[in-house]
Amino acid sequence: MAKNRSRASVRQPPKLIHLTYCHPVESQRVSELIDDILNKMQEYPESPIVLHLSSPGGDPDVGIFFYKTAKMLRFPLVTIAVHEVASATLFMYLAGQQRDSLPDASFLFHNLKNGLEGFFERDELRHRLDYMTEDENKIVRILAEATGNTEDAVRKICNKADRMSAEEAQKFGVVHNIIEDKTGVAKRRKK
Repeated sequence: MAKNRSRASVRQPPKLIHLTYCHPVESQRVSELIDDILNKMQEYPESPIVLHLSSPGGDPDVGIFFYKTAKMLRFPLVTIAVHEVASATLFMYLAGQQRDSLPDASFLFHNLKNGLEGFFERDELRHRLDYMTEDENKIVRILAEATGNTEDAVRKICNKADRMSAEEAQKFGVVHNIIEDKTGVAKRRKK
């Protein structure tokens, strides 16, 4: 009898750790998510993390921060597009080694948007425009690398400010699998 009790009290690690992110991409929220992931990695180092995403986007630098952090830490990450994966959220989604999507999810690509207010000297304006161009090039490189497309193909999609269906995103290399059933694991439509 004592043996059964001791076995029952041993806590088994979960097969998958599910986390949800459904906020704008902003530093405070993403930092909290990374802290959650680090805590789960420490507690259950062998368990993959499944990140369910739906977000209207936000700060691209924060999205890239998440992407680079996830790649650097190399934890097993599955990302699932639940509804809208827009703008900066794309970087969070693309951090997954396995990228799944519900059939009705959508993905929004667009150019970097910046606003300038006030009066500027010509040199200062040139400097700001150069900085924006560098940022845009960095974004294009990351998207091209993560999707297996050329930088020209990514620029073309971003210039159109194109919203893609899950199926279109799969053809473009963003989505690996489209989840077909309610359990989210059994039936997957592959490329």
